[in-house]
Amino acid sequence: MQRIQQALELSRSEAVAQHRDVDDPIAVVESTTVVEPSVDERPVATVDRPAPKASLASGGALRRRRPIRPLSPHVCERNRLKLGNESDATAQAYRVLRTRVLQWLDTYGRNTVAMISGGAGDGKTLSAVNLALSITHDTNHTVLLVDFDLRTPSIHRRLELDVERGLEAYLAGRAAIEDLLVSVAHPRFAVLPCVAPVAHSSSVLASAVVRDLVAELKARYADRVILFDLPPALSGDDAIAFLPLVESALLVIGEGNTRKVDLERLADLLNGTPLVGSLLNRAAQPMDPYYG
Repeated sequence: MQRIQQALELSRSEAVAQHRDVDDPIAVVESTTVVEPSVDERPVATVDRPAPKASLASGGALRRRRPIRPLSPHVCERNRLKLGNESDATAQAYRVLRTRVLQWLDTYGRNTVAMISGGAGDGKTLSAVNLALSITHDTNHTVLLVDFDLRTPSIHRRLELDVERGLEAYLAGRAAIEDLLVSVAHPRFAVLPCVAPVAHSSSVLASAVVRDLVAELKARYADRVILFDLPPALSGDDAIAFLPLVESALLVIGEGNTRKVDLERLADLLNGTPLVGSLLNRAAQPMDPYYG
């Protein structure tokens, strides 16, 4: 609850940032500036039969050599992506966040983080992508970013990945996990995308299929950090269904978008799930990233 209280203090205003230029850079520790992209209408996938378990027993399925999809400067500029080696304040804030998250995970022997926010527009997905890109520069860890926002998946569009199928194919029993993983920008960065929305998403996230998949991903490599991008926690029960499967959560707050009452509801929702940290997006006043 102390972490949530700190987040309440950081959420300085409930309305002041409504009309702020969202492209302004920031220098707030654990933050970045983003508004979620609009979601196109797409066919809804369904889980029509039990999916086969991923073929990971050999130990090489997740770490086999795959072509690395580059991220061009144009893609990064269009989508506000930070490769992690830039010198601007936003990239620096992500590096500070990366170090804090990795230190926390290593201290407690954990490697799974659920990215959550109260509502759409808080910057959760972009924060997840940029945090993952920053983690690739830590030579002691690899990172897997999983799009478990089964309602409105968007990581593949944020990274402009030309993929035809993702988790929805695995959940429907039409593909193995090792055939869906994509290496992006760096050999230490893998993405497990979802391309089409999945019907009855909260039931799917609470299913034995997903439970077994998360357990397998979590146990496969000691050095792998797994970030799960989830739907907004206050717009449905997906996050409630999924949080028991992970070891920690990272809260994304959109200043002027996330209300105090939302944070109080999130505190109740997170009951029992350790909060590794929080990100404040679209901060009205820049802060020194070393003293945020």
